[in-house]
Amino acid sequence: MKLIIPVVLAALLLGCTASLGPVAKIDDKDVSVRDQRQDAEKKSFRPGMTSPVILLGDENFDVSPMLYLQEALQRHKPPAAGSLEMVVKKFRLIDYFPKRQTSAQQAALAGVMTSMGYSGSYVSAVPRGEDSIVCILEGSVNGRTFQASVSTPYKLSSAAAAVRSDANWIAAARKSIDQCAGSAVSQTVQ
Repeated sequence: MKLIIPVVLAALLLGCTASLGPVAKIDDKDVSVRDQRQDAEKKSFRPGMTSPVILLGDENFDVSPMLYLQEALQRHKPPAAGSLEMVVKKFRLIDYFPKRQTSAQQAALAGVMTSMGYSGSYVSAVPRGEDSIVCILEGSVNGRTFQASVSTPYKLSSAAAAVRSDANWIAAARKSIDQCAGSAVSQTVQ
């Protein structure tokens, strides 16, 4: 019984899986996404219990974040662009929460990002002291390469029972994915 209480409390505080909401109908012939990420990049990782950084994995979501990426790519596709094929080499959502975990330091995120093989250009996406969802995306669209990184701050509502079910957290995750997809399209589609 003593073990059950901490486990339940941890699940409530961290949230088990996130639902980012419904995915719009996607036309696979018009917009396709091929996942070529390394297996390690698809798994959740937290450098330590006191770290303000969680590199979210596919298992943290009830629907693959790749579907939300494909939906966002479809939304940003210019009407005259023809079909788009995105090949994803890196795609990661990162929950950075220094305000929720005040003992941590901002440098932790930059260090973790570098140690996980993300280039220095992504460090510019590191937020400044705000709880944020960072999205990192790298790959190609129709053979043209791109790199994109976006940080979207969020503030948990006072009524939040679990972090990943909070409307503000969900909105930040969706916005980060959407902005990275938009950046990928603007870098590659003429």
